[in-house]
This record gives sequence, structure tokens and C-alpha cells, in this order.
Amino acid sequence: EKMLAKKELLRTLVKKNGRHSIYYQRGPVYWVRVTDFVPYFEGGNGANSRSHLEELRFENHETSFATGALLSSSFFYFWFISQGNCRDLTRNDVFNFPVGQLLPRLSLELARAFFYLVVDLREHSGRGTYRSQGSGQVEFDTFYPRLSRSFIQSIDRLLAQHFGLTGEELDFLLNYDFKYRVKP
Repeated sequence: EKMLAKKELLRTLVKKNGRHSIYYQRGPVYWVRVTDFVPYFEGGNGANSRSHLEELRFENHETSFATGALLSSSFFYFWFISQGNCRDLTRNDVFNFPVGQLLPRLSLELARAFFYLVVDLREHSGRGTYRSQGSGQVEFDTFYPRLSRSFIQSIDRLLAQHFGLTGEELDFLLNYDFKYRVKP
């Protein structure tokens, strides 16, 4: 109810011809993986990761990073699980996320938190490979957001104030699906 009370939707932040981009993977599993760069993906037939990614554009760098924080948050994960199909992350899932009016200070703090999250995601990333009948050897960047959980929780704490959550409500959100989200 507190999230839905925020009438402005994330779609209002996205600008079709914006010069600043973030990318999210369409198959989130237990974590929505958002970066400010296109992760490496090379298929044997020349396929690239664009088919697994969605790009969002923004007018300025701060808004793109603040949105990256919003999409990386447990708030958004909870939204996706409760409103989406729990499998495919669609543009509608993203665009209809209620964010409300982001005050300048909050936007700046979220942007800063996303910067540190992306640095940590890169630090814990790896290179995976598998063999596919259709495209042969495939090589790709892998990310482990569970290892960056403390950075995501700092974003969640910022958003808890924004959404007016009580301590008990924040605790629920921070621990939502915990045993599944943190397992190796």
C-alpha cells in the first residue's frame, strides 16, 4: 500500500532519446541485475547479449544511476514478484513501478549507492561459458548480486525512508526470500 501510494511511475523518468543508459537483464531469478554497461556476451554464431538485455535511457547521469538503484533494490524485486510473472522482467514491470517524486537529495544518494553497487558487482563478477547446439561455445559475464547484498541493503534503507516504512516493514523486505536469494 505504501508503494502504491506513490503515484508517479518509473516510466516518467525514462526518456526515449536520452543520452545516459542503464541495462537490466530480463531474466532476474532472485536478483535484478542492473549495470551501466553492456555485459560481455559472445556466442559462437556472433550472437550478443542485447537479446537478454533491456536498455533504458535518461536525460542525465544522476537519473540513470538513481533508476539503476531503484531497479536493483529489494523494493523492486518484491514489486516484480508480487506484480509480474516471477520469470520474465518486462518493460511494463519496470515502467509501472511506483517511485513517487524523488527529491534531489534522495536522487543523488541513490545514484551514489548505485555507483558503489556496480563497482562491487564488477569486483565479484566472473566469466562463464557453456556450449549451445544453436550457437556453439558461448562466453558471458556472470554477476553474483548476493555477494553485493550490503550495497543493495543500503539502497533499501534509503528507499524505506522514501516509502515511509516502519522498522518491521523494512526488516520484512530485507529478508524477503532470504534463504533462496543468498544461497550459493
